[in-house]
Parts: sequence; structure tokens; C-alpha cells
Amino acid sequence: MIKSDTAGRVARVRFDRIDKKNAITAEMYRQLGAALAAAEADPKVRAVLLHGTADCFTAGNDVADFLNVRREPGSSPARALFDVLPHMKKPVVAAVGGPAVGIGSTMLLHCDLVYAAPNARW
Repeated sequence: MIKSDTAGRVARVRFDRIDKKNAITAEMYRQLGAALAAAEADPKVRAVLLHGTADCFTAGNDVADFLNVRREPGSSPARALFDVLPHMKKPVVAAVGGPAVGIGSTMLLHCDLVYAAPNARW
């Protein structure tokens, strides 16, 4: 549900759950955190591009998944992402097309640069 690869010196991290408008599950938070940590640790990577599709960045949290995920009181699946994203030393650039709802907007505040397509909505 999160795809990542490196092209040249840029690590690309992409939401890939378009059937659910890239709604973020607990597992996706884990994958996002891991992909960003890997990019930060890779000496060949100079910058990170975070994006969804041209039509949808993310619809925010997958509420059904959050209701069904077992977790410790006071913990949050989003912790896996926010333990890494605000502390990135490499620039994180977000490309937003379509909706960036809820946490999708919040995570943009931790990016160094956000490019918004004409169809971007918050």
C-alpha cells in the first residue's frame, strides 16, 4: 500500500491504495515510517518525494481499520510516521493532487516543500 523506490538521488514514497482513495491504515503508517527511515539512512539519497496519485494524495485515516486495529491505550499507529518525518535531515517534498484530508494535510506541515496541483484540495 506504500510503494518506495529510488531514482537518481531521489527516494520516491507513494501512497498506493487508490481503491480506497489512499486512506491510511495502521500498516501503511508502519510502511511510511520505514520507507522514510530507509531514505534518511541511504547515503545516495539527497531528497524524498512523497506523493499519491494525480487524483488523490490521501483521504486521511481509514476509520474502519482504526476501529479494528488492536493497540495499547494511548498509542497511535501514526506514531511510526511521526517518529521519523519531523526529524528528517534530508528535504522532503510533497506533491499533492486531489484531496489531502485530515492527517494527509497534517503531514504536509512537516514537509520542506509542498507542490499543489490545480486540483489539490484540503
